Amino acid sequence: MTVWNIMEILRSVLKSILLGIPFIILTAVAMEAYQYNISDSSAPRGIYHLQVSNRPKVGDLVAMRMPMKTIAAVAGQHVRFSPEGVYVDGRLLPNSKPESNLVRRCPYGDYVVPFNMFLPMGTNNLDSFDGRYTCFETQNLIKGKAEPVITW
Repeated sequence: MTVWNIMEILRSVLKSILLGIPFIILTAVAMEAYQYNISDSSAPRGIYHLQVSNRPKVGDLVAMRMPMKTIAAVAGQHVRFSPEGVYVDGRLLPNSKPESNLVRRCPYGDYVVPFNMFLPMGTNNLDSFDGRYTCFETQNLIKGKAEPVITW
């Protein structure tokens, strides 16, 4: 076997792999157990495997009926919305300062997350449209806990 033959075999294999990737992505996204994230505001772009999550926890990345968000607070936790940012149980969340030109649903002040609700936050991008503006969301918006399969 010559070097030329080996190069042709390698090119053929590489071409097959590259042509197969879009098919794998489309197939995975078509299945309900996966979600394709095109926005980078809350999590890196990529494909995520969704797991049923009956009891979401702080820090869980969840796929919702809107872009994916990280749970910053759950029912019973204390949340303070302020011009400096969002505080959870007295701790300022990094990069949570709201932009002054965007409308917020919750006025500045102190709150306790209501039963069956959570505070969604984007942790991957400062410009995320998240709980700073939308306030608390109901858990029935969660499709599942998102585990990265492929990200970029």
